[in-house]
Amino acid sequence: PDRFGESGQADEMLEIMRLSAPHIAAAARRAIERK
Repeated sequence: PDRFGESGQADEMLEIMRLSAPHIAAAARRAIERK
């Protein structure tokens, strides 16, 4: 979903937006499994 006007600490925002290292690694694993 679209989000507008959220603010917070950088590490909190990365987690909320699923841009932290664990989320990125999980997405990469899912992409590799689909091949």
